[in-house]
Amino acid sequence: MKKTFILFLLFSLKLLSQCPPDTTGYQVIQDLTICFTQVSAVVQYNPDCSCYYYTYTISSSNQNKGDIYEIWYDGFKTSKEYFMLDLSLPYNPQCDYPMSLFFDRDRYIKRKEIPHSFISCPEKWDGSGHRAIGCVFDEYMLKPGQSITFTIASYFPPGKRIFEISPDDYEAVDQWLSQFPPDDGEEHFTGDAEPPLALRNVYGFKVEVPGPVDPEELELFNGGGQKPDDVNLFLRYANPKESQTELPAGQNTFEVLIYYGKTIKKETFKATLNDQDIKSLFYPVPGGGDYVKLNLKNGRNVLEFSVDGLNQRGQVANDKDRLVLIVK
Repeated sequence: MKKTFILFLLFSLKLLSQCPPDTTGYQVIQDLTICFTQVSAVVQYNPDCSCYYYTYTISSSNQNKGDIYEIWYDGFKTSKEYFMLDLSLPYNPQCDYPMSLFFDRDRYIKRKEIPHSFISCPEKWDGSGHRAIGCVFDEYMLKPGQSITFTIASYFPPGKRIFEISPDDYEAVDQWLSQFPPDDGEEHFTGDAEPPLALRNVYGFKVEVPGPVDPEELELFNGGGQKPDDVNLFLRYANPKESQTELPAGQNTFEVLIYYGKTIKKETFKATLNDQDIKSLFYPVPGGGDYVKLNLKNGRNVLEFSVDGLNQRGQVANDKDRLVLIVK
């Protein structure tokens, strides 16, 4: 039986700080506000494929004024080179049919991008492009009151990535261009408008989401304490970055990014928060990682992790970390 383990239920974001956009010095031809958009994400480890599923839901609030044209996910960049087409990953033919890519030469050369595939997608989806997901184009716009969900698969564990969400501004561009006679013999570009137009560059926004990363490229904190150093690499962290972290008043959630050594014995993994067992929130796999959001109390919170693994001599050793999170 297939089992999927939920690692991380991400936020639901209302980007009120972006709304309304600052249009000082811009021509506002059409209100393209999309800043009430909500983004949620779930990361799952699927043991059937030994890979991670990243599921994203983008919901356009009824408060939005414009249609969402594109979700641009520049989330696959890496310093190493990989073949982009990895047929060993599960995929959905309706979203990303590999046969249709046989004529795409770029998929068969190495690129500095993490391989991925599409597991599910909305109707009229366009998942083309190596370094981004452009999910809504000419025939389909995400209108106020609508939502879409899509899932990608990758062998790489979760870390912090970015969505860039843009509104449909073609109608506003056409309206601006209509002021020029069609036979004036000149070419007119929106970038030349004075004052500049309030288009995607003003109304679009970026939001942080979990996405596949290569832990070897991250600056990781080893938790401190254990010697020798090879044992201290069984558990490492992109967040927190030190043994004690102070959080501002009112910040009662904390996102833990933890990465596991390649020789850990996952059955020995332990995790507690303020002496409460929380290991069910994690799914440790050798060489993998977790991205988990924790609820904290005011004051001092103690987070403890422990796992056994094989050191460089092939002997079993234990890595144990004690991390303190203080909510002022």
